[in-house]
Amino acid sequence: MELKERLAKILKNKYGIETDEDLTRELEHMPEIDFGIFINAEIKEEIKSA
Repeated sequence: MELKERLAKILKNKYGIETDEDLTRELEHMPEIDFGIFINAEIKEEIKSA
């Protein structure tokens, strides 16, 4: 089974997402992720090790 098929099966079984429209709708309603905390931590580590 290809990765795409496995992902489609998981999305259907766990989340009821069966179509591209279902997936698009769910992605639009996801909370945003703040990646800034990860970037700031990395920069601080680089400064410490310099």
